[in-house]
Amino acid sequence: MTKRKLDTNGVPENGFFFRESDHMYFFDGKPMTGVTTVLNVLAKPALIQWAANEAIKYVFENGVEKDTDFILISKESLGEARTAHAKKRDKAAEQGTDIHSILEGIIKEAIEKHEGFLVAQTISDNSQVQKFLDWGLENKVKFLESERKLYSSQHFFAGTVDFTCEIEGRRYVGDIKTTSGIYDLTPFLQAGAYRLMLTEMGEPEFLGTIIVRLGKDGSFEVKERIHSENRDGETFLHALVLYREMEDYKVNK
Repeated sequence: MTKRKLDTNGVPENGFFFRESDHMYFFDGKPMTGVTTVLNVLAKPALIQWAANEAIKYVFENGVEKDTDFILISKESLGEARTAHAKKRDKAAEQGTDIHSILEGIIKEAIEKHEGFLVAQTISDNSQVQKFLDWGLENKVKFLESERKLYSSQHFFAGTVDFTCEIEGRRYVGDIKTTSGIYDLTPFLQAGAYRLMLTEMGEPEFLGTIIVRLGKDGSFEVKERIHSENRDGETFLHALVLYREMEDYKVNK
């Protein structure tokens, strides 16, 4: 096997490459834009109120109640309140990564050993994982791929799809969320970007998207969005233009 020539940062000069250490995608030695990075350009007003709520919650939990109308809190604790939401977010992201890792192993085993199907004997002591397994078994989901790295040389972005699957003859791009809810189109735009990349990379067309949400509070929901023309992918490309215009402004203002 011929080794690809690496640059000084350990990135191949030719072809697509993913660098695990900093979760960066490259093509021909140049960094590509990540799908989730692009979608950060979209406003998420619900998160603003959530962050404010977390700050107030921290004050109530760490302050000293003087009477029914006042709480005494130190300057240091008040400073901590400002970043309470970030700490909770990072902890949730770490837990979500663990869930993704467990499910990646389960799905890959199903693909390698059982033609993509889960088996009834597969059980987990993690309630979030078990709900995913129950859904897969009940709907006879045939998993095709798990955690595949994708890219578009045409639009120069990249990402990792959680899974692809087939249900009753329909092919779906799947995404796993561990959030408290699905509040807008963002997860579907993310999956739409994956569909664009899969098509560009020569895969047969996928009919739609499945978002599987495994809430830490025990909640569970599955949302489908079906349209063969991939409107979500086209909408993602508009977000990509907006993201790059804003980044260009930061550099050239």
